[in-house]
Amino acid sequence: MIGAVHLGLADALLSASHWTSWAVGAVLAAITVKLAAVLVVGRRFHRRSRPRA
Repeated sequence: MIGAVHLGLADALLSASHWTSWAVGAVLAAITVKLAAVLVVGRRFHRRSRPRA
């Protein structure tokens, strides 16, 4: 229920504003940077955690 309310408020805010494209671009950029960081850091830790033969 709380998630639906937040999504409704976000939809109302973004649809009523003129800076929608900037907000969407910023969110997509943040998601992309987060995903890239998680993949890079995760691979480094995964490689270090494997026992060497």
